[in-house]
Order: sequence, then structure tokens, then C-alpha cells
Amino acid sequence: MAGDSALARTLAPLVGTGPGAGMGLMFVIFGILGAIATIVAYASRPIREIESILPDCVAEPDPPAPDASG
Repeated sequence: MAGDSALARTLAPLVGTGPGAGMGLMFVIFGILGAIATIVAYASRPIREIESILPDCVAEPDPPAPDASG
């Protein structure tokens, strides 16, 4: 973010205005979006209770090895 725009002045204390400020702003925005997605997912009952809804994975036993004597 470079320049003297209102957006740059508003966000300068948070991410600065020099090289890399745009990438810093992207990290802040996507961090906030990730937190919002987590909160929305946690508000969903099926996602919150996934451990009790889905059965545990039970691995099938390995097939017996062929007999080498015969």
C-alpha cells in the first residue's frame, strides 16, 4: 500500500505503508476470515458433534499369507 489515500492512512498503523504492506494486509484479512469461518463451523451442530455422529474407523484384518510349503 503506497500513497496518501484514506485507506492507506487508516490501515497504516496496522500494516504500514512500505514494501510488503499489501501482503501484511492480506494476512490480516485472511486471518479474520479464517476466524469467522471457524466460528460459523463451530455454530453448526453436525460439525460440533462429528465425533459422536461418525463411527470410528475399524481396519480390516490383513488377509492370511499364502502357505509357502505347498
